[in-house]
Amino acid sequence: TQFASLLRSSGVGAAIKTGASNHYTIFVPTNAAFSQLPRGTISTMTGAQLKRLVQYHIVANRAIDVSAESTGTIEALSGDPLNFSLSASKIPMVGSAIVAGEYQGTNGIVYLISGVLLPPQKTR
Repeated sequence: TQFASLLRSSGVGAAIKTGASNHYTIFVPTNAAFSQLPRGTISTMTGAQLKRLVQYHIVANRAIDVSAESTGTIEALSGDPLNFSLSASKIPMVGSAIVAGEYQGTNGIVYLISGVLLPPQKTR
């Protein structure tokens, strides 16, 4: 997937490899989610911006059960807040992305999501 490629190229994947002592929750956008981004969104990002983008999809030291999170905020690996909610029809969401699937990993949980989570703009 496109996210897997970004995980490797940003260097973030090496930090969370299988066998690491920490638990992680990773929100993986589908390839279709990447195709919905405006043209050039990813290709114009710097290395630091790509790393932050990938880190924004990861929560460290915690395996989150999104179906148990009705609403709330948790800090992503990037240091930015991730918002959780349930849609009107009780579908778990992270940011504006729908959680579409769940996979249990050896050191955490991977959720397939319908959108790419863009980190909030940094304020000066």
